[in-house]
Amino acid sequence: MAVLLIALIAAPAAATAKSMSKDQVKKVEDGKVIMIHMKEKAWKGYIGGNSYGLMDEDIEKAWNAIQDARIYAKIYPTTIESKTVKKKGNKQIVKMVQGNKMVKATYYLNYLSDHENYKLSWKLNKTMPHDIADSRGYFQFSTYKDGRTLMKMSTVLDLGNEIIEKLFGEKIAAGLLRLPKKFRKFLAKPEAKKYVPKPASA
Repeated sequence: MAVLLIALIAAPAAATAKSMSKDQVKKVEDGKVIMIHMKEKAWKGYIGGNSYGLMDEDIEKAWNAIQDARIYAKIYPTTIESKTVKKKGNKQIVKMVQGNKMVKATYYLNYLSDHENYKLSWKLNKTMPHDIADSRGYFQFSTYKDGRTLMKMSTVLDLGNEIIEKLFGEKIAAGLLRLPKKFRKFLAKPEAKKYVPKPASA
């Protein structure tokens, strides 16, 4: 497990309830992605944090895209595979495989979609095979005051290995918390046009 987690150095991470400071708000408005790492003692054995980023894309486009598990392999670090294995209503189970040709980590996440609040939450499915101890969090979108879409990511992760967490926890968390930046770049690509909502019929 230790070798595996070292190989997945940029994989899942992060969460905290701390809000942004005025300086951080300004940076987000200037186009930067802000990452706020959780305090070391906030959750014993966990690493995590919040990250925030603004994007020019319509909130419905962002919402449609984030629910497509196939794109996670494009926006999560070191992700080899991401696919929905079961879906019913606003719930789905997503298989995640991270690593490289030499080592892999597989786990399954339960996702819950709340369209009214543009919130997609997840937690580790512990009844299925999992090479990490725990993962939970959410993505949430809102329309910012200037019309842009604000994305918030909040998550906590327990790697299941205290030594690896102490040595590489911050780097792993930083890798994951950059996701809003990668998601913003993905939404700007031609392949993301399919997530633009279709006009309502007259």
